[in-house]
Amino acid sequence: MTTYTIDHTDPARIGSLYYQVNDYKTISKVAALEKAGGDFSKVKLCYLDSDWEKYGIISEPSESWDELLKIRAWELREKYQYVTLLYSGGWDSHTVLMTFIDNNIKLDEIIVWNKSSWYDDGEFSDAYKLAKKLIEEKNLCTKLTMYEIPWDHHSNVFSLVKDKYIYLPGCQLAFNQTSRIVQHELLPNFLELKNKHSAGSAVFIEAHDKPKVNLRDGKWYYFYVDSTLYSFFGKGASEMFYFSADTLKLQLKQAYMSVRYFEQKLRTTPNATPQLVHDIQGFKNPRLFAEWNLHIGRVCMENASAIYGGLKGNADTTKLVEAKRLAEFTKIYDESVYSFYKAGLDKVKEISGIDVATQSMPAIISQQYYLKDLTL
Repeated sequence: MTTYTIDHTDPARIGSLYYQVNDYKTISKVAALEKAGGDFSKVKLCYLDSDWEKYGIISEPSESWDELLKIRAWELREKYQYVTLLYSGGWDSHTVLMTFIDNNIKLDEIIVWNKSSWYDDGEFSDAYKLAKKLIEEKNLCTKLTMYEIPWDHHSNVFSLVKDKYIYLPGCQLAFNQTSRIVQHELLPNFLELKNKHSAGSAVFIEAHDKPKVNLRDGKWYYFYVDSTLYSFFGKGASEMFYFSADTLKLQLKQAYMSVRYFEQKLRTTPNATPQLVHDIQGFKNPRLFAEWNLHIGRVCMENASAIYGGLKGNADTTKLVEAKRLAEFTKIYDESVYSFYKAGLDKVKEISGIDVATQSMPAIISQQYYLKDLTL
């Protein structure tokens, strides 16, 4: 393969997650900003808008959190012939793994990422060991695979798309990040698994993130933020476990659980302001990050980095040590690839005014959905 492209305005790719500028729809944040003349205020994030419109009056579902988790797991099991969980051992994916195990719902495969050749990940080894232990202890007929993402995967992407990488789904501007859909369509191990099954019969479950809530003028709202969804623009072979048109009740249940936790913290924390809510959701307080997860029904492997969100705060910036290490290595040993990367960053700065080599791209949030009034 010498070239690779994704049409970021293809309706088949857009689905229910996209950016919109007037009538223009795209799965590329940079393309949307370019259409908007660099004006972030003109870019709208749309996610499940029509589904929420049809939902009706929003209130907390009567089903329990565990019941809704079980329903979601069975939905995926019955929808696909081959079900694979992408597993890190963290609060999100371990909760999903234990939902399948505790309810005797078959998982065909568990995949653990291995980026250790270039990424200082203190979690993947423990995740693999725990998954292996659970398979053995529970006598599961589940395949366990460690997928390596080699250091040169990202360089290969730049070689194929050149400086047009900035228009790939989402907003993957860090050197060590590429969209899930790109991984599914280019990495040999993903292609091998997909080629074994007919189209649409196999799925990679992405267990990712918690619902975001906002306290504004004494009222609680539920919303989405694009920086937590970058990997999932463009559809592809993944299903998000927690976020889809099929999980509106699951999302609401989790949102109301979060609100109860945050109201309790606001009542009991001296001089607390609504900023505390954003600090916890934004991984700025490791102890409370762990406490929040426990209060909203999540479970995690015994690994300090996973429990306290050690890797979480670094998701959307090209200032990462690992990203800089890869970029500098490539600059020395593959100058042509680095030139594509640098040209893309220069183009983004021209479009947005943001120097993403030193600054994070501002997040864009969706429409906000009213949950309830503040109760203190």
